[in-house]
Amino acid sequence: MTNLDAEICRRFKEARKGKGLSQSSLAVEVGCKQSAISAFENGDATKLSDVTVKRISEFLGVSLEVPKKEEKEPQP
Repeated sequence: MTNLDAEICRRFKEARKGKGLSQSSLAVEVGCKQSAISAFENGDATKLSDVTVKRISEFLGVSLEVPKKEEKEPQP
């Protein structure tokens, strides 16, 4: 998988920590290496297949949708 938006990676990390999981335990659950989870949480998803990223997403309950930037109205 290509690199993901940094916000998505941050949400995955927060969700993992919120569930009390280490990177190693998450890696075991989804079938990859801890180093791949670490890289993923730092914005590099190239070490993970699309299928594994989807597994992580489903396991943690985190969407892969890129958060929309709020448009600010111009100031007068």
